[in-house]
Amino acid sequence: MWRAWPHDYEPKAAPEDPDVPMEVTEEEFRHTLAVATQSGIDRTSGTGATNALQAAPLPDSSGVTVQPGFAQINGYSALLDAQDTVTAPANASALPRLYRVVIRHDVGARTAVAAILEGTPASSPQLPAVTRTDTIWEEPLGRFRRNGNGGPITSFQDDRVFLNPAGPLLCSSAARPVAPEVGTHAYELDTGRTILWDGSTWTTAADPAYPSAWQPIPLSAGYSNLAGEGNTPSYQLETPTRVRLRGSIGKNSGPIPNNAVIGRMPTGARPNAYTRQVTAAELQSSAAAFVRLTVVSVNATSNQPGQIMVGVIGDYTPEWVYLDGVVYDV
Repeated sequence: MWRAWPHDYEPKAAPEDPDVPMEVTEEEFRHTLAVATQSGIDRTSGTGATNALQAAPLPDSSGVTVQPGFAQINGYSALLDAQDTVTAPANASALPRLYRVVIRHDVGARTAVAAILEGTPASSPQLPAVTRTDTIWEEPLGRFRRNGNGGPITSFQDDRVFLNPAGPLLCSSAARPVAPEVGTHAYELDTGRTILWDGSTWTTAADPAYPSAWQPIPLSAGYSNLAGEGNTPSYQLETPTRVRLRGSIGKNSGPIPNNAVIGRMPTGARPNAYTRQVTAAELQSSAAAFVRLTVVSVNATSNQPGQIMVGVIGDYTPEWVYLDGVVYDV
């Protein structure tokens, strides 16, 4: 039968039955909170905005401290009201290991504790997986490395993900949410990017760095924007992997010859493969025409990477070449 909660009273079984106060079980209440709230650290808790449940290694590498703070964990709440210390296992293997520091909530034991997960020793060690079930839920706080034969704690990294009731989870680009559900949104505090988990990878939904500001294209000797015709030759990164060009380039004297190199794209804005596009030009006779514009790939050997070359058809005498609308992948 159907059941709905929370209400003051259970529905009447019959017209003559009195109202019965409703009882909501732990499982029912937890289910409501688990699907309605995020899991993570409340960064406004503890003794400061940046140290809520912050983990750090002891100087002698014998353990890890965790500062006071509050966490929401799969529908349950966990509070640490004083600094805690958890013993760090020594690495007896000859090979290095990676470790995670987590909050482990155990529904059966009704406890939340700090714990350290130990990875498998390997020449290129991997982080241990967290457990996330209805009974055990592990929320990352940090990670570290220990080299073989009892090496000290090194490469300690903050892995906390912060609650944000107003929107996406808050994290850093180096510590994105682990084991995310499809559709999970997160905001990277260090980059300003909003990212989305599509089930297999994180994709960038918004990035304040893109599109970038327009930057001038370095032109070859003898070429310029001639009397300000069109926009100044420039480029911008539309995304981390796509470049857009604009502006016009002319030869200071005479027409642009076939296979002329009129400029060179700087490092970081060169295509990953040769890009050849038809673009507008203006002949010395003032007639409109088209030319082939080539931007040389980043890995080219026969030409210098990034060169912008003009291919002229037949007896055309282009005075101007227009870059507006040219885009390519880097």
